[in-house]
Amino acid sequence: MAAIRPSDRVKLVTGVRLGVLDISPVVGGASIADVQAGTSAMSVASPRSLEACLREGVELEELEFRPLEAFAAAGLSAEEQEELFEQAEERRQRHLAAVAAQRASLEEAAEDDLVVVRLAEQRRQSGGSSAAAKAAEEEGAAALAKGRAELQKLQERQRAELVRILEAEVKAQVVRERIEAQTMRTEQRIAEAQRETERRREEALERERARQAAKRAEEEAAEARGAALALQERRKQEEIARKALGEERRRRREAAKRHREKLAKQEEFRRQTEALAEAQRLAAEERNARAAEREAELEARRQARLEQERAEAARQRELAEERIRAAQAAAEAAARRKEQERARREAEAEERQRAWKEQQAAELEARAKEAAERQEATRAKLEQLKQEREQRAADLLAKEEAKAAALEEFLAAKREEHEAKFAGGGEAEERRRRALQAAKDAEEARAAEQREAMRLAAEKAAKAREQAQLALAGRSAAAAEADKARADALLRKERAQGFAKLRTLMQVEEAAARGRAVAEAQERVRQERLAAIEAARQQKLRLSEEFEAVRSSGRSDRLEAFVKKLGVDPEESVASSAAESRPSPSAGARPATGAGSGPDSGRASTRSSLPRLASDPAIAAGVRALQAQQKEAMMHLLAREQAAEDEREDALAAAPPLERPRLEASFERERAEAAARVERMAAQHRVAMADAVAAASRRGTASPA
Repeated sequence: MAAIRPSDRVKLVTGVRLGVLDISPVVGGASIADVQAGTSAMSVASPRSLEACLREGVELEELEFRPLEAFAAAGLSAEEQEELFEQAEERRQRHLAAVAAQRASLEEAAEDDLVVVRLAEQRRQSGGSSAAAKAAEEEGAAALAKGRAELQKLQERQRAELVRILEAEVKAQVVRERIEAQTMRTEQRIAEAQRETERRREEALERERARQAAKRAEEEAAEARGAALALQERRKQEEIARKALGEERRRRREAAKRHREKLAKQEEFRRQTEALAEAQRLAAEERNARAAEREAELEARRQARLEQERAEAARQRELAEERIRAAQAAAEAAARRKEQERARREAEAEERQRAWKEQQAAELEARAKEAAERQEATRAKLEQLKQEREQRAADLLAKEEAKAAALEEFLAAKREEHEAKFAGGGEAEERRRRALQAAKDAEEARAAEQREAMRLAAEKAAKAREQAQLALAGRSAAAAEADKARADALLRKERAQGFAKLRTLMQVEEAAARGRAVAEAQERVRQERLAAIEAARQQKLRLSEEFEAVRSSGRSDRLEAFVKKLGVDPEESVASSAAESRPSPSAGARPATGAGSGPDSGRASTRSSLPRLASDPAIAAGVRALQAQQKEAMMHLLAREQAAEDEREDALAAAPPLERPRLEASFERERAEAAARVERMAAQHRVAMADAVAAASRRGTASPA
């Protein structure tokens, strides 16, 4: 079975049968740059863009622009709403930059694949002429003389190649075990981070409950102080009430008027409170509905992706079964073990996916239940505050009415007593009455000022409690948004790790397929070489017997007939043998292959010599060995970078919200440096491969034909 070409990776991951040149960088008139600027709707749906999103663990919905109005919520101030918008936009820009960089790397890989395809086409076109030249050389006398030595060398190279293949398989097994150990460590770190997050949430809740208890104790103490002040005020009022009957009537009218205004204000506050509670309930229902829709959509996408992965796995299993039926018994046993291991990994992946879904559902249910409980507690507290205010107003009104009745009775008794005692008094009595009236007026004024101050203080306390309730609701909404952001980060990390694992499995499968294809090709070449050597040996024996028969007969006519049978002109044979006996002035020079065949032609000469070099097993084996070394080095580098990326993700998940922008900026610089290191290694590998091919070409042309 042929190996999986790098240009077919897009088909394997996305399920779309497209070539390297069939993917347009702009789909639907909206480029990545337009989406980053927020000037175009999100329609980046090309296969390369989808593969870039999968490699980065980002969903297309996460790249959509959300305006500032989308973050409006009850209890949130304008500054908090703008902060949430800026955080979401910064996260979207980071995702877009990562997807754009991944897409650029995919385009570069596609260009390299195109170069490889063109070189393979040139190799196929020039293969016929090389085979013809090789057949002509093998038919010569020199090839017959060196047949046994070449066969021995071929067998030695075959054994060395088999040893290298076994070493490559051992290294691939080590890499697979290392990747599995790293995956287990990553899962453990995620579980620890989740437990740490739960512990911090419980601590925050405990601190909030303690603060609420302290606040309730402070409010009770304030109410006790208010009750003491009210008792003191009542005693003063009882003393003043003995002197102010007429003024009391006017005050009662004013008090009734203020009471009616207060009842009107309380009714207005009640309506506003009910409207606020209804708005919060509707907003909570809408958020729950959106969360449910998003969860359903994510579930549908996951199911579709799982179905696609199962279909791809089934196709791979069918291909593996075909290879197993065509291979030897040892290859069949190895393939069966590999199939069992892959099935176990798929079962483990499905089990982890199911556990993760259950955990997400439980977290969503817990968040919804907690939001409902907070809303119910807020509504109950508001209702309790309203009832307390109404009860206090009724108590104050009853006390005022009782004090007014007692004062009226007391003043009537005093008036009667005064009239009986001072009946017929003169100016002195009038002066005393006026002085008493003035003192009564002054005391009433002071009492009115104290009552007004107490009313203002009660209203201020009520407003402070309302603002505290609204602030608590806003903080609860911000905490819910932060929890959602952390859950989204964990989800993206899980998707990225799943895709990276799938890509690693594909690379391992591709390497194994290439190894089997190389082994099959080498076996075919060896069989063809053995068959050609055997045919040449049989032809040599047959010609030797015929020549001995002709020579033993001593007849010149039979000798001429034998030479004509061989198709050789005696005169041309003598001339060619003389020419071969003379040293050639261009011996050892490199054969011309057209423009750019000189020693300084660089990569052009390397590409032109690839079809000729592919016919030499030794050179091809050297090139494959260099490719295996380069691939192993690249896999080690990618493993180190993946481990560093996992550590960065863990640090970002465990960091407090205020530290995340600084950490994300630092991690972006580290990711750019990692991408530069990978690109430098790829460039070094390309240069090393070109130099190796050029050196092999020079060695091949310097040796005699």
